[in-house]
Amino acid sequence: VAPDFPRLVLCGAVSTLRKDDPVCCTPQGGLAVSTMAHLRSVTWPAHQQLEKRVDVKRRFASPSAYLGHLEKMWGFCAGLEARIEDSLFADALPDYGQRRKLALLASDLAAFGVTGAALERLPRCETLPECPDTATAFGCTYVIEGATLGGRTLLPVVEAKLGLTSANGAASGSSATKLLC
Repeated sequence: VAPDFPRLVLCGAVSTLRKDDPVCCTPQGGLAVSTMAHLRSVTWPAHQQLEKRVDVKRRFASPSAYLGHLEKMWGFCAGLEARIEDSLFADALPDYGQRRKLALLASDLAAFGVTGAALERLPRCETLPECPDTATAFGCTYVIEGATLGGRTLLPVVEAKLGLTSANGAASGSSATKLLC
């Protein structure tokens, strides 16, 4: 593979786009659908393992269980977003700052009374990859966007079972955006 082909690091797994993978050919300047399909296929095993570990029924069974879920998401996103510099995406993903999830998670946690110092005291995930370059940052952002899309899928469960809405406790679940578009 030629060194000038895009390389993405996804949770420690390196995926180099193959020469026959079309890139930057959408009218909006994003990566082609087949590239996204390639990313999905190389990350599918990790996604399946994670899905088995996340017991959705338990995490959304009660307001306190959901609060625990939000606290874990805060810890993950706070740790990972701190490692991803906006400047890594200056040309490729100029709206990255708007895609960050911490403000939405803070809003959700505030609905449960977790604000200020209590918010800052929440534990943060420490076992995270460094993001020294654009390839690694894109891989990490792909994971965060996947969590966001999963949240969008689970939003109806949160609304029906817990009575929360995007305006009150479930903003992070209603924020799905498309990565690389």
